[in-house]
Amino acid sequence: MKKEIYYLGSGTDIIDEVFYTYNAQGYLAKVQSYVNDYVGLTNYTPTGNILTSELFFSGDPVYSAFYTYDKQYKNPYRAVPGIDHAFYSYTPADLFYSKWQFASLKQVAYDENGEPVVLFEYNPSKTIWNTGHQNYALSATYFDILGKTSLPNIFAYENCGPESNNSNLGKSPPSSPGGAKMQFMKLLKRDHSKSLKKQEKMTQVKLFWQN
Repeated sequence: MKKEIYYLGSGTDIIDEVFYTYNAQGYLAKVQSYVNDYVGLTNYTPTGNILTSELFFSGDPVYSAFYTYDKQYKNPYRAVPGIDHAFYSYTPADLFYSKWQFASLKQVAYDENGEPVVLFEYNPSKTIWNTGHQNYALSATYFDILGKTSLPNIFAYENCGPESNNSNLGKSPPSSPGGAKMQFMKLLKRDHSKSLKKQEKMTQVKLFWQN
């Protein structure tokens, strides 16, 4: 288990204290904050890819994600050395732990009555791939069944072979599923207005690790 403590600016006021629990394979399985009362749970396929990701506030479900995989294209985020979870995110396993880039993603939110609401759902049969050096994904264009729109995700690499000089390098990718989710999580957080205001004013974060 690891622990991170987040402070407000350079002061001593704690805005969050997060505990990270890993499974037998070393993958992040649980993220819990007693300060802000949330728990994130992640399940994996036998091949080491994320199958489901769930988020709970005060014991109530607020978010679920369901992934499928059909190509053994490497997850671009695994090319980032020394990072095993997204910075200041409630479900940090989503980006960095799957070995492969997902073919489809379905995101579900839950209303105040606990009823599920599908935010979007990608059709895996319509995913368009572009891959390069060492079988890393250069881009994945998803088709949202609900919105009936195509959503391109472009990945840039540095110091990773030929793709270091490709046309993607230096470009900002479109809003990724993960990025959209993290913004959505801030909106879903309930009854923590004081903590959210502190987070918005945060200018610096100090980390404390405890194995």
